[in-house]
Amino acid sequence: MSIRDKIHRGWDDHADDAAGVWATLAELDPATPGELFQLAALTAHVGGDHLGDWTGALARLDALRTHAHFDRDSDEGRGVRRLMASLHLCAGDPTSADAAIADAATEHQPEPMVRARVLAVSASAWCGHRQVNQATKALDQAVELAGEQPPAAVARALAVTANNLAADLAEQDVRSPTEEGLMLRAAVMSRRYWAMVGTWENLRIAEVRLAECHLAARQPQTARMHVQNALALVDAHGGTEGDRFFALVAGVRVHRALEAHTEADALLARARDAVAHTTDGMRPWCEKALADLG
Repeated sequence: MSIRDKIHRGWDDHADDAAGVWATLAELDPATPGELFQLAALTAHVGGDHLGDWTGALARLDALRTHAHFDRDSDEGRGVRRLMASLHLCAGDPTSADAAIADAATEHQPEPMVRARVLAVSASAWCGHRQVNQATKALDQAVELAGEQPPAAVARALAVTANNLAADLAEQDVRSPTEEGLMLRAAVMSRRYWAMVGTWENLRIAEVRLAECHLAARQPQTARMHVQNALALVDAHGGTEGDRFFALVAGVRVHRALEAHTEADALLARARDAVAHTTDGMRPWCEKALADLG
């Protein structure tokens, strides 16, 4: 198995076995700058977001900066320094975070834009550890720094981070009112930023996320509207039945919440048929989603 395959496997497995993936990552030796950055990103996410070992994750990223394939002036090199800045922030060391942010800035991506990306990633990490006030403050600062029309790289980073934050909160069995508000706001943010820089597929995913979050917030009527939006995007762009799958799954849950069981059963039948049209890599996720529906 190649390094890239092992990293992809790590992303697949880390939610269920963060400690096991953390141990595996220590053994990987990247062969390109791209692999080095991918390894750094997964290391920061697992060590920080999941295990809360900010110091350990920083030590591993610091070691990667001495690796033969680390190029400090490349996009990947600056990406590693952004990851380190976020880890420093979460570890309570804003001075070191400021230094890493300044070091990652360029003429084309000045310090405020770098800081916006770092704050967005930090917000997601803090949210994962139920530090909602910190997460909310960081997200507010990131949005303010990004402005109304941020550069594409910044908008994309905010879209991805907001989606992940919303997903993490939606999956929690219990949320405080503050967490619920942050969940809905993050889902709206993801849709907004994907509208700036994403494809229709990104917008479809964002609409499904909005449906899931509104359903988690006990707002099934609004959730149904977002399911309809997602399905309409597939229709408008000539998507496949596989593209409809997760919108159909969300629709089943929404209609069950509305006690519209005939509609829910019809959508479930469509979702079962749609699995055959998904890619091989996605099929296990789809089958699990169907199993969860019962």
